[in-house]
Amino acid sequence: MDDLLKNKILELVSKKETPFYLFALPEIERKYSFIKKNLNQAKLFYALKANSEIGVLKKLNDLNSNFEVASKEEIQKLINLQVEPAKIIFGNPVKKVEDIDYAYSHGIKYFVFDNLDELTKIKNVVKDPDLILRIFVSDLSENMGIDFGATIQDVKFMTKKVKSLLQQIKGLTFYGDIRPAILRCLEIKNLFFPDLQLINIGGGFQIQDKYNDYKYFKEINEFMKKINQDTGIDFYVEPGFYIVNNSGYLITKVLSSGYKNDKYYVYLDAGKPSGLIDEDYEYEYLLLSGSKKRNKVKKICFYGPTCDNTELFTKENTDLPKLNDIICIKNVGAYSSCYANNFHSFAKPKIFYI
Repeated sequence: MDDLLKNKILELVSKKETPFYLFALPEIERKYSFIKKNLNQAKLFYALKANSEIGVLKKLNDLNSNFEVASKEEIQKLINLQVEPAKIIFGNPVKKVEDIDYAYSHGIKYFVFDNLDELTKIKNVVKDPDLILRIFVSDLSENMGIDFGATIQDVKFMTKKVKSLLQQIKGLTFYGDIRPAILRCLEIKNLFFPDLQLINIGGGFQIQDKYNDYKYFKEINEFMKKINQDTGIDFYVEPGFYIVNNSGYLITKVLSSGYKNDKYYVYLDAGKPSGLIDEDYEYEYLLLSGSKKRNKVKKICFYGPTCDNTELFTKENTDLPKLNDIICIKNVGAYSSCYANNFHSFAKPKIFYI
């Protein structure tokens, strides 16, 4: 952590009550620019589900991003920022009729579906929609377990029921391993949609492993470029987590620490109601202030303020934080503040930007 960011956090701590989130907008711009450059074969749509804070959306809109939404409320945020409807995809494959109507009334025409009921809902509201069919690719990826998406048999059934579907499908989309999923899209194209215009490769890019390596993006980009040259198909991409996660910091204070029930513990004033919902996520943190004399212990169990006996996360071979220490939890820009709630009537963490 650089001194500018650390000093900003400590300045806020001196004036504001913890816990609070701090989002680093330059990091969002860096990640957005990286993926836009290295996946330039695909048109980029930021997925709001990862983080729909207004400051984040304003930054991305300033960067000329397109957007993928899943609800009327997400659309409202973009409309308030004067985002052009042509830059918005309604990507949730299951939607309320009222939300479809709201989207269409504001000029949005791109709608995703994966079943006949959803198609009927859309067509009853939207005149000449630009339809994107989500296909099932979980069988191509290990441990994915996502049931959304139509199988080839489902597509066959729908095209028999709705003869005009062949001409109405503009694109296919999926969530899964990109290369094999694109090949399945091409298989479905050859079977049902010879005039297919686009493939949306979705999101799912993580921070670790291959996704840190520009060579991976280059390989996927070249793969899409070759398909475009051979077939004329265009590509969309919907990153969310990848763009915002490293930008987020949750600042929290130690309420209590010590040893009981045969383990070292730390209670924080941030927890699941603050957005720390993922028990499997390897949360990283920094001690920013407080006592310099701390004991190193083999394992620490961290808890939130709600006394629900559920560990937030554990750390091994590290210093034991003390009462009133300030802790900065890193890499929580995605799927964090959007999950914050008022359980026990605790106030939601405030949002600040740098």
